[in-house]
Amino acid sequence: MARLRNRRPFDFWPGFVDAATSLIIALTFVLLIFTFGQFALSFAIGERDDVIDKLQQQLQALALKLGLAEEKGEKLEATVAQLKATLATTERERDAAQQRILELEGRMTALQGEIDANTVIRKELEGKIAQLETERDALAAEKTQLQAAVREKDDALAAARRQLESAREEIAQRTARVSELERLLAELNRQLDALNSALAAAEAKATEKERKLVELEKTINLALIVRLRELEHYRSELFAQLKAALENNPNVRIEGERFLLADDILFPSGSAELTPEGRKRIEQVAQVVKALAPKIPRTLPWVLQIEGHTDRRPINTPQYPSNWELSTARAMAVVRVLRDAGIPPEHLAATGYGEYHPIDPRDTPQAYARNRRIELRLTTR
Repeated sequence: MARLRNRRPFDFWPGFVDAATSLIIALTFVLLIFTFGQFALSFAIGERDDVIDKLQQQLQALALKLGLAEEKGEKLEATVAQLKATLATTERERDAAQQRILELEGRMTALQGEIDANTVIRKELEGKIAQLETERDALAAEKTQLQAAVREKDDALAAARRQLESAREEIAQRTARVSELERLLAELNRQLDALNSALAAAEAKATEKERKLVELEKTINLALIVRLRELEHYRSELFAQLKAALENNPNVRIEGERFLLADDILFPSGSAELTPEGRKRIEQVAQVVKALAPKIPRTLPWVLQIEGHTDRRPINTPQYPSNWELSTARAMAVVRVLRDAGIPPEHLAATGYGEYHPIDPRDTPQAYARNRRIELRLTTR
């Protein structure tokens, strides 16, 4: 009864902290993935907005050029109409001049008859004929000038028509380009709608995952508490039986969830070879563990962890360059004896800590003796 009253309460907090830390790391990883996804989606939407702005600027520039082209076409049509009016006037003047020439030729014929009939009158009329011929030459020259002017007008009209046709073709091309840009804008709007829908679905899915994660965390915490309670029960029973099996040896003690065996009763100094007495002690431990193992449920993945510890005095031999190698070799020696005694290897683990986990930090022989130890922990995988 005194031993039960002096037994320290089981501290399952380190195991709980490890499990909670692992869960928080997993949750942080999931949140980081979601954050990176949000960042990539925001970046893609920003690029899409930039493309739409550039397309809108191009549409405005094209609309401005289209207005200028239409204005130019209207000016060309006005010029063509003016040229047509001038051509019509020139043609009328040409017809009038031709009529006048015909009239003059008729008059010349009449005068020639009068000259033949009357020589006297002919001489008088020669001056008039010369004058009329001069006028006829002037009219012919004027006719030539008018014909050249008509040809120039025709050339100008043809050039104007070619410019008008070119302007119409350019307007058609610009109109087709505007239609293509409108089609691209509609396609971009469709893609934007699809992205918005995908984003909404992703947000809903993330919310559902977060809810499931919270539920999973609760389930894991409950299962962990149950396992820790079961493990605490079997650990207490194991340590009590070990204490009794080892006949309450002063070199054997229980501290919290650890069962400590003094190193001096197990190994010679600087060696990882078990002494006969040490082997006997470890075999006693194996018998107690074997007796308790069938009582532990199969659903509880228990592990008997063997930890080797040394004092802080350094060692440097070909076989053990440091205390780390020595502590690990001693833990492995204990594990081999336990395995040979019939404990399944999947329930055994060995770790060496050297001098880095002392239980007494002083530099005294008593502290060195306490720090040289083998610790047994009943834990879960």
